[in-house]
Parts: sequence; C-alpha cells; structure tokens
Amino acid sequence: MDGPRMALLIFLTLFLSFFSGVATGNKDSVVVNIAAAYNSQINDGWARYIYWQQPDGKIVIKSRVVPNEQPQEIPRATLPQNESPLTALYYPNNQQGINTVFVNYLDEDGQIIEVACTYQNGNYTNWSTTQTGHISTSGLALARVDGNIRRFYIDDEDFVVQLLNGNVTQLGPKAAHGSRISAAVPVGSSDIHIFFVSESLSLASLTFNGSEWSKVLPDIPEFTSKPDIGFSAVAWSDPLIIRIFYINQVANEWAFEGPSWVNTTDTLLKAPGAISGEPVAASRSVNGSGRYEEYFYTTAEGQINYLAKTSTNGPSFEEDFATFELLPPKAPTLSRDNKIDIAIGVSGFAVALLTLILTIYLYIKNKNKKREDKGRDEDEGDEAIAAEPR
Repeated sequence: MDGPRMALLIFLTLFLSFFSGVATGNKDSVVVNIAAAYNSQINDGWARYIYWQQPDGKIVIKSRVVPNEQPQEIPRATLPQNESPLTALYYPNNQQGINTVFVNYLDEDGQIIEVACTYQNGNYTNWSTTQTGHISTSGLALARVDGNIRRFYIDDEDFVVQLLNGNVTQLGPKAAHGSRISAAVPVGSSDIHIFFVSESLSLASLTFNGSEWSKVLPDIPEFTSKPDIGFSAVAWSDPLIIRIFYINQVANEWAFEGPSWVNTTDTLLKAPGAISGEPVAASRSVNGSGRYEEYFYTTAEGQINYLAKTSTNGPSFEEDFATFELLPPKAPTLSRDNKIDIAIGVSGFAVALLTLILTIYLYIKNKNKKREDKGRDEDEGDEAIAAEPR
C-alpha cells in the first residue's frame, strides 16, 4: 500500500473515532431518576415519599401519606447535575405524625448534596441543604441502621466507598466504570447489603453484619452488558430473601432465597412502556402488610408507575403514581467521560489531518525528486551520446 492510501486509511479511522466520541455526548431521551424514601428500621417500611428528577432538571417530591397530593419541587440551594442519581430515606421524629425526609443527589461537579425537610399534615417545612464535600463519579445509595446514616458511592478510582460520619472508607472491590449502587436493609434486621455492577459485568455485593464488611452473597453472572443499568434491591430476614428489580425490555427480577439466585421475572407483570436500563426504585414491608414489595419505574410516555405484591406469593399488579412533562434538558452538559472522549476524538482528528497532509506533501516531494533525478539522468545520457566520436 503506497503512502497516500495508508495515510487516508489512518485519517478515516481517526476521523470516525472523533465522531463516535462526539456522539457519546448526545442521547435521544432524558433519564428520569427515581428514589423511594422508606424507613428501613421499622417493619412497615414501605415508601411513603417518592422523589424524581424531571427532564427539566427539577427534583420533586410526592407524598403517599396524603391521597391526591400534588408533586412539589424541592428548594435547590445547590443545583443538581443533569440526570443525577437520587437516593432518599425518612425517619419519624419524636412527635407523632412528624417525619424527617431527605434526598441526596449530585451537583454539577459530582459533589454529594443532601436536602432535608420536615413533613407534617401535608406540609413540607424546615428545608435545609448540606454540601458534603465528597465526590461521586457514579452511583449513590443510603442506608440507616442503629441511628447511623451511611452513604455509598463509586469514587474516581471506581472503588465502592462508604461515607459514615464524615469518614470515607474504600470497601475493597472495584466496580465497573459508571456503575450504580443500591443498598438494602432486610426487614427485621440491621444488616446492610450493597449491590453494584462488577468489572466483569456481574451483579456483585458486599454485606455488613454489624461489625465488618465481607462478601457473603454469590454474584449474578452476566447481569448486564451496560455498566450503568438502573437496578434496585429490597430484602427481608428470617429467612434472608433479597430481590433485585431492573428493566430489560420488560420488568425483570432476580431473587435470592439461599443458596443461589433465581430469575423470577415470570412472577411480574411486563411493565409496558418501561425503558430498558433506566433508573428504578423499590421499597418493602412485612409479608402480608399489603405493601410487601413495590417497584417504581418510568415510561416513555412520561408516567411513573409501580408494580406491587401484597405478600410473598401474591400476584403482581400495576398502579399509576404520577406523570411528568416530556421535555428535553434545558442545557445538556457533558459528563467528564464525554469530555474525555471528545478530547481524544479531537486530538485523533488533528493527528490524522496532519498525518494526511504531511504524507501527501512528502509523497509529492518524493515524486518530484524522482522526476528531477530521471530528467537529470536523461540529460547526462544525451550529453554523453553527443560527445562520442563519430
């Protein structure tokens, strides 16, 4: 292959990589993240408050305590990043009927932000915003056990991290880049199970037994081909039961009832309109309470619905919960990974262009030199012939 053809091949390869890098920053739809706020330390721990981030970037809350309550935008002293992960909890105050409700999200720099309020008789008061000073590159989850609130996220080295009372601890394993995190406290237990997508794209987990973290549960192999898939975990104790909910064309579920995971997707309704890989949320309560499990998801039509069961072996049924406007984001921003991809693409494009120009220049220069050398040889040959005696 001659020089120009080789240069053209290199140019086209890097040129296409440039556009693929730019394309990673553009999507056809806006991800609507959801968080279900429930109290993990009571048996009746169903989701009493639901948060979601609308396509215009606003985070709203809707209570399930008061029937027909309208969604309310939370005050945003610190703006969330577009498509921020959300995680939420609530716990009762000393006075009956008063709950402290809070949500965590990421700001534009990836810093974890907490917004809290007091809920009483349908009113949200005493709003506060706290900047934690800690950065998550992906994923965000909360668990409250024995009065302590623990945050979990993925750091810039892709390690699973715990933030407790201002102290950060890398829990050991690495997650797939971009993985989300879900935390589950079994009904009637103080153990904590956290789940994340591993580097092998299995669903991996760690368990806290009250004194230490360790790997207890088996992985779900080949869980996904998409590291940032949305999923949510709920759990019960005596015996330990854990369920993982996610969307893959239809509603999917894995259940652990010892000693292994079983795919129980066929026990759920299909969740028509759900979007594959999109964020989901879940809550749980005691068996037979009427709210044994609830799985929240969004649809392509701008609807938030949930699938529910009233008991362990009860049938799955679907309920509408809320709607949101289908709007494009006001000012789409590129993630750090998108910016890196585009920077690499631009650099590659520039290198390819310079390589092409330089190769063509050298090729033409070499051709001209050969032509000049050939002409010089011919002239010298003619002179030699003319000088021969006749």
